[in-house]
Amino acid sequence: MARLTVDLEFEQVRAIVRDLDSTLDPVGFARLHGGVSDVYRIELAGDEKPLVLKIYGDEPAWIVAKEALVAGWTGERAGIPIPRWLRVDERRTCIRSALRSRRGSRA
Repeated sequence: MARLTVDLEFEQVRAIVRDLDSTLDPVGFARLHGGVSDVYRIELAGDEKPLVLKIYGDEPAWIVAKEALVAGWTGERAGIPIPRWLRVDERRTCIRSALRSRRGSRA
């Protein structure tokens, strides 16, 4: 499976966070390393816990739904930290322009 790489800008991160909850104020973000997807830690103002943004490639199409489902099944029963999925945006409404520019530059 080919790795999708997206170079996000702060304004895109702000739009993603504000679309989730308009009261949250992102103050920074950083790429986390490892895995087969791009993953970012988003720092929020105040005492808010950070968010994690994971960006998937187009294939396999079912992987996003599978990860969310398994995380929901596992929940707190595992005794280890399991992410709580706040939103799944399969249409990529907030990162569409970043994907288009990266794909266009590969030609």
